[in-house]
Amino acid sequence: MAKKRTKGKDPLGKLLLFYTSTNPGKIATASIVCGLGLIGIIVTAAALQSSVYGYALSGILFVAGGISTMMAVQKCGETFEVFQNGVRYTTKKDTFDIPWEEMKSVKVRKFLIGGETLRVTDYDLGNRTYRGKGVKYVFAFNGEFDKIVVPDYVLCNGPDPQTLLKRVEKFIPDKVSVFEPNDDDVFSDYVN
Repeated sequence: MAKKRTKGKDPLGKLLLFYTSTNPGKIATASIVCGLGLIGIIVTAAALQSSVYGYALSGILFVAGGISTMMAVQKCGETFEVFQNGVRYTTKKDTFDIPWEEMKSVKVRKFLIGGETLRVTDYDLGNRTYRGKGVKYVFAFNGEFDKIVVPDYVLCNGPDPQTLLKRVEKFIPDKVSVFEPNDDDVFSDYVN
């Protein structure tokens, strides 16, 4: 069940992996674009020019930067942590802890989003796995009392999701299920 954190030693043990939805680079870039738009509006007004182009370009920069900043800040604050004794998912409002002992199952679904994708085929076992930047992972941790679904935008800022999968398989190997993409979704294997 979701437990409150107490000061002192963490009940889940040592922190091993940390993922966050906050990307300072995106926030800084969006804020700079917004600031440039605002400066452009001020300079155009201070020069007492009624140039439509100056106001239009500055206004577009200001609005685009403002919208980008709001979108970047909106997803801030979500974290996912893997500890020696379990996992923790924190949103702006709640914190969910699931110790490894309470874990019923972990389901990992892979999706192909394009880009650099490597398909590894094991003809002896008759299975295929996909790796690379073109593969998106969604993890669902099902505990005794809680369920944690980790969004892909949280996994973008941290170690590779393949590292997370290996770490989880190390702690609870018999409870992890990985669902590979359907081969009907793969368009890179055309034979001419």
